[in-house]
Amino acid sequence: MHGIIRYTIIVHDLNELSTKHLLTMITALNKKHQKQVNKAYKYLEKYDQNNTLRDQADDQDDQKSFKKYDRICIDAFDKYLDALAELPKREADRIEKIYYK
Repeated sequence: MHGIIRYTIIVHDLNELSTKHLLTMITALNKKHQKQVNKAYKYLEKYDQNNTLRDQADDQDDQKSFKKYDRICIDAFDKYLDALAELPKREADRIEKIYYK
């Protein structure tokens, strides 16, 4: 079965259960590419999260935060492209198809 597997990590915070992080993993079409697929997906997710923060900083005219998140976005996207370059085209296309679905 190929697709998305989601894990929810529950943490205890002041005796209350809360969802802290939703970890998503895409299953590779070929098992030998799984590690690289996870790596590419991780950097794409990191880019997307920091891009949101960069947009918020830009909306608030916070140049210091904007520059910080811009650097993080550039670094994450470069690493994402490097990870994609090591994958076959069908695996790379599949990551983007599932992520932007």
